[in-house]
Amino acid sequence: MSADGATIENIFFSEFATFAAAPSGVQRLWELILQLGMQGRLVPQDPTDEPVNVLLDRIAAEKKRLLKEGKIKKQAPLPPVRENESPYPAPTGWTWVRLDTIGQIVGGGTPKTDRPEFFSENGFPWLTPADLNGLKAKYICRGKRDISEQGLHNSSAQLLPAGTILFSSRAPIGYVAISANEISTNQGFKSCVPYIPEMSEYIYYFLRFAGKIIDENATGTTFKEVSGKEMKKVPLPLPPLPEQRRIVAKLDALMKLCDILEAQQVQQQETRTDLSNAALTALTEAEDVATFNDAWKFITDNFNDIFDSYENVAALRQTVLQLAVKGRLVSQDPADEPASVLLERITIEKKRLMKDGVLGKTKSLPSVREDEIPYPAPEGWVWTKLGSITNFGPKNGYSAVAVDSPSNTKCLTLTATTYGSFNPNYYKYIDENIESDSDLWLEEGDLLIQRGNSLDYVGISAVYSGPSHEFIYPDLMMKIKFPEDVDAHFASMVINSPVSRCYFRQKASGTASSMPKVNQAIVNNLLFPLPPLAEQHRIVAKVDALMALCDELEARIRKRQEVQTKLLESIITELTTQG
Repeated sequence: MSADGATIENIFFSEFATFAAAPSGVQRLWELILQLGMQGRLVPQDPTDEPVNVLLDRIAAEKKRLLKEGKIKKQAPLPPVRENESPYPAPTGWTWVRLDTIGQIVGGGTPKTDRPEFFSENGFPWLTPADLNGLKAKYICRGKRDISEQGLHNSSAQLLPAGTILFSSRAPIGYVAISANEISTNQGFKSCVPYIPEMSEYIYYFLRFAGKIIDENATGTTFKEVSGKEMKKVPLPLPPLPEQRRIVAKLDALMKLCDILEAQQVQQQETRTDLSNAALTALTEAEDVATFNDAWKFITDNFNDIFDSYENVAALRQTVLQLAVKGRLVSQDPADEPASVLLERITIEKKRLMKDGVLGKTKSLPSVREDEIPYPAPEGWVWTKLGSITNFGPKNGYSAVAVDSPSNTKCLTLTATTYGSFNPNYYKYIDENIESDSDLWLEEGDLLIQRGNSLDYVGISAVYSGPSHEFIYPDLMMKIKFPEDVDAHFASMVINSPVSRCYFRQKASGTASSMPKVNQAIVNNLLFPLPPLAEQHRIVAKVDALMALCDELEARIRKRQEVQTKLLESIITELTTQG
């Protein structure tokens, strides 16, 4: 190895935690460690080791014995590994061989599942790839089901000896484990039975290293699969047996360190999340002004420590909206015109517009019942329904087919409003002319609600903030217009707040495959806490400021992760390009 083992070890142990903290850092370090191990760069070569040719002679002698005893079948030898097949030169004392050279490649099988006698509660262990999903241990002794002796005889499954390296060859490709005892598998495996049992753990680590490459070279239409023929041809870097042992010992130690770091990261993140949740809960459940101020001060004094992940910042955003619609972010002003007066004025105006034919006639919505109210309205507020305070809508958008070339009409796509704010970069061109006086054209202040999307996003709203008559909106959105007594941005906050999100998820019809949807009646009947207009404006300004702070927190997280990723990439480049 060009860099001695101590140097690499020093790098790992001095900077390991820093590199591991990068996004997917532990996984990247796993991959790096495996790569260095398979390149002979984790431990020093020892010129006194028994040469690899002696190991190959032992393997050949064992194969000859197994052939003579009829335990394996004679097969045409595969050609040696060509220079262009090996991804890097073999280290001193190593040689490239094919996987078939050092072990027998064995498939599996599944007996007919409608024959209960082919399975047994206390039969022979039988694995499917799913049994290896999430497996942290190197060894496995059994899966969820056992196969009976009859099942073995009536399928292509066969018992594999302890020490067999189990490799999932489809759905998915690349799970690896070593059998701790006799075991059988279904056809989703191409397992390697080593001719020299002492090589099991080295082969295990090699297949963990090579799994991604094997997967990339796999073929298939319904799902990718690796054939036994292809597995046999996989090139493997073969060191002397004593060096294999040293590599395995070093990999074991470094992998254990990775596991410890990963566990520490999970624990630290759980602790921070618990702290974040506790702080936000104290804020939302504060029963008086003093308690609320104390909870808010604790959060503001510890922003960087508490909200250090995207998930925690997302929780902060939801808490801000929850506090906003409960009237907890800004103070009430007794001089403000009460919301009850606003509601009465809106109702009178709607009746006038309907009488004049400006608005279509709509049925009056039922009054809000006491048992429907999710929380008491603050002084000066009133509970109503969304449909009672709109001048227009909700009205569905236009269903149109996109065209490749630019046209006169741009139609928004769902992504333009999916995250609760308007993004003008998501639209499609449609080859249709929309009348200039059509209600489909969007104007500043129009509220857009997603009437169809996944449960995470159905009902999400955003206020349109682009030029008039630049976009129309699609069929999976609804448009709403409000009178002057309702701030559309405040309305959007109510719709996107936790209570309303829960309402839309419960009311949406449809499944993941058919796309959950809400209709106009559901939107109209959304419970709406209406504050005085002046307070609406104060709340919007406060929320805007806090959301800007959330943006800043996310920018810090992004910057930190970029620095960590660059450090990780730097060390990976340094270690993998050394001669």
